[in-house]
Amino acid sequence: MSATKSYLSLHCYEICKLVLDIKQIKEENFMIKPRYSIFLCLICFSLFLPLESVSKDGFNYGETWNSWDKNLRINWVWGFTLGQELIFEELEIKEKEKYKYYVSSFDADVISDIMTQYYSDAANTHIPWKYIAYAAKMKLKGKSHEQIEKELESFRGYADWLRKSK
Repeated sequence: MSATKSYLSLHCYEICKLVLDIKQIKEENFMIKPRYSIFLCLICFSLFLPLESVSKDGFNYGETWNSWDKNLRINWVWGFTLGQELIFEELEIKEKEKYKYYVSSFDADVISDIMTQYYSDAANTHIPWKYIAYAAKMKLKGKSHEQIEKELESFRGYADWLRKSK
């Protein structure tokens, strides 16, 4: 499989997984409304990221993240959190903080900096951005180093599985 096809397959998988996760949260007919267009545009934007980060080892999220300037990183976190907010609003979920992967937009700058710290470790470079954002949220919330490392280890395993399943 070419690098371009595997890269696009990875993102299609992530988009499908997101939609399936949403359907599990609320068992109703789910329709994407026009206001989701910003969120979907951000996902589509990620399809056109530089392909030099794609190799036989899969997409290198850390390399791409580190190639961006601080403003682009903050904008990614802000867009990611906006997408979450829109989904929670549409599903009429009020208690967002109880969801494990929820990241608040108020912390976008700090989350971005913490994500940059995690991507400085070569072991984390293949972990998708959304999971590194969650690890950053854990650090921001004061979770112990051991708890965060346990999650990162789980995310590394998932990233390895993604690379091997191409």
